[in-house]
Amino acid sequence: MKFIKEKKNHPPALPKEEKAASIRTTRTFFLILTLLLISSGPFAFVKSTQMQSLIRKEQTSLTETIQKELAKNTNTSVTSELYKQLLQPFITAYITIPTEQQAFEKRFNSLQETYFMITLDEEKNTGTERKLLSSNFYNLVNENGQLVAQYRIAYEINAPVTKERDVKKKEGDKEVVIKEKYIDYEKN
Repeated sequence: MKFIKEKKNHPPALPKEEKAASIRTTRTFFLILTLLLISSGPFAFVKSTQMQSLIRKEQTSLTETIQKELAKNTNTSVTSELYKQLLQPFITAYITIPTEQQAFEKRFNSLQETYFMITLDEEKNTGTERKLLSSNFYNLVNENGQLVAQYRIAYEINAPVTKERDVKKKEGDKEVVIKEKYIDYEKN
């Protein structure tokens, strides 16, 4: 006896189609993505505040070290004669004020030309004369990153004062007293 296997005829297999993303999987994907984005916001905020505090600490420490270095540099004494050579003509020209208008303008122009870095407010000639008697270099101080020279000076001020005096004049047979105004200089 022979057994014959009969082949079963299977229905033809259809090719498998790719599954289209279902609405449910799309929703869960977007929900997970949204939750990740929402949770990353506070995390980023905490990280940024930590970095800002770290930056502030670094800035304060750097500022302190710079100020210490500047303080070390400003404590060094400056004994250079160059400062004195530069400033002595300026002190002499600036303190001395002539009474004549032309000399006054010449003084102002020479100060502006020689020391062009210095802006001088335009002064008015009041007729007061100031003479420099002596000037001595005292100290060189660093204020706000600028060197400031300190001098001991002595000067004399001659201010014009209008006074009246009685002048006797003869007019014919009589003596007439006339009050005459004149300018005298007071020394201060």
